[in-house]
Amino acid sequence: MPLSRFFLASAFVLLVFPAAAQSPDAMRFAGTYSTSTNGGHGGCTIRLTANTTIFGGYGASSQGCGGSLMSLSRWNIAGYNIVLMDGNGQILASVGPNRGGLSGGTSDGSSVRMTRSGGSAGGLGITPPGFNMSITPPGFGSSGGSGCRVYYGWNGTKCAPSNDLDAPVLLANATAIIRVLGTNNVRQEPSFSSGIVGQIPVNSCVRADSCGRYGDTDWCRVQYNGRTGWMAKQQSASNGRRYTLFSNRCGS
Repeated sequence: MPLSRFFLASAFVLLVFPAAAQSPDAMRFAGTYSTSTNGGHGGCTIRLTANTTIFGGYGASSQGCGGSLMSLSRWNIAGYNIVLMDGNGQILASVGPNRGGLSGGTSDGSSVRMTRSGGSAGGLGITPPGFNMSITPPGFGSSGGSGCRVYYGWNGTKCAPSNDLDAPVLLANATAIIRVLGTNNVRQEPSFSSGIVGQIPVNSCVRADSCGRYGDTDWCRVQYNGRTGWMAKQQSASNGRRYTLFSNRCGS
């Protein structure tokens, strides 16, 4: 082969098959995760790499997983969640920090829990956009008063169920109907220092179109009476107790 043709062919290969790049942020996530769906165990293992792919995102694979996770091919950081995708870029699951690991939901309606093999996700030492793994999730730190760490409803006396401590994890373009457990201030931004745009009465069901962790609290963006604003999932009271302000579903 003439030398000029050799260099031309080499340049073509470099353009079409670029060397895999590694993102410093992604390297902190890279590893093998023991994964369960719908509370089961089943021997599902997910491996996340820090190598970018020519199709976008970072490389990923699954072993022994059922449902949509069988076709896992890549992953990426998207806003306040980590999304798991197939080779076509379709979102298979969306997970976020929760109780020392990653929890969320799959596109086929299953809950998913990921714990890094050999340790919890909290040991990754990461701070990707929207995450703060140094914060103990609400409901798992110390609490004022005895009994519940988080109480169900404002001034409630019952413990909040474990599956209702965090705001719902929403996939792209998804919404959720949530129920207000106590008269809840709706704020302009996801912050207790933000201005109040209104209040939603107890037991009202409203639609949330975005939820995520802001600071040390989960918030959801809702629409009510023609107004749009943010509601906090939990709030601490002057008595030292922490309460959930809405349920993740419309029903008792």
